[in-house]
Amino acid sequence: MASLFLSESDQIPANITNEIDPGRPAKDSKTFPRGSGDLELVSTDNVHFNIHKFLLQHTCGFFADMFSLPTPQNEELQDAQVSKKSSEVIEINLPSKVLHEFLCHIEPNEPQPKVDPATVGALIDAALFYRAPSIISWFIDGIQLDCVNRVTQKLHPSLLATNPLLTLALCHKVGSENGVKSAIKELTTCDSIFWDEDVELSGRLLLYCVKLRQERTALYLDLADNMADFEFSNTGNVKERTRVTCMSCSVTLARWIKSLATAASQWPKWDNIQGIVCPASCRSCELEWPEYKSKTFNKWVNINRPDRKEQSSLLIPEWLSQEPFKSINRSANVK
Repeated sequence: MASLFLSESDQIPANITNEIDPGRPAKDSKTFPRGSGDLELVSTDNVHFNIHKFLLQHTCGFFADMFSLPTPQNEELQDAQVSKKSSEVIEINLPSKVLHEFLCHIEPNEPQPKVDPATVGALIDAALFYRAPSIISWFIDGIQLDCVNRVTQKLHPSLLATNPLLTLALCHKVGSENGVKSAIKELTTCDSIFWDEDVELSGRLLLYCVKLRQERTALYLDLADNMADFEFSNTGNVKERTRVTCMSCSVTLARWIKSLATAASQWPKWDNIQGIVCPASCRSCELEWPEYKSKTFNKWVNINRPDRKEQSSLLIPEWLSQEPFKSINRSANVK
């Protein structure tokens, strides 16, 4: 099975490779101030972090290798663009915010930070490159908790709910199969605004998500077509059966069908479709719209069962299930 971590010859991802800015004034980290460790790390924006060397050595495979080598200027250090000024100061190619979160996961006395959509991508890339399995485990455990909460409908902010595309990309990157399934399921039924994220994702995986969403949208558009074909006289409460409906009800029906079609395209989820407000009953022809909605919906639902389809387990295509979802060594003993 393929390794979770990048090889030594791989370049660190572009989104976390920033050149050190010597023009910025030096600042000391408030969380990792001077004197709090025997090793000083300097971020790209010239913020200085102090931490004990043995913590990095025993939690990050990259630093374990670096500290065990006789000469610091080796090929791996050059690839990572990490320069060792002395035996106690190392420049790290990460911005201070990402480096702060990275070290909070390393330092056992610091609380683990919450997932920040703005930095979690760079944090996971750094964890993969510097070989910090504890950070990867923290991310996967958090996503699994989000998955459980979404299933049990516990409403609370989560990366899965607010950034499903980012969740999919990161879960696919770290090898969380359950996370990938949950993210795909979320993308199939979420509001279309959550598809606007600028995320680097496999084209094949993205097209698969688009295909599933189009199928879900088509299912609810069929409900709109079904409403247009449903006879008003089937409700049994029209004042004059020879006159199907009045002009006002025809306009109301057209607007209602348009609302259903718009909802199906923007947010193809059964709770959203079912929650569309029903028009008031017509005084002219005494058409009871709630009864009309009940009969049209019930007839369609009994055949299509959209609620059950949304709750059913997602079928992962063979090409995705056979991809090397990588195992994680949750032990911090990397050397």
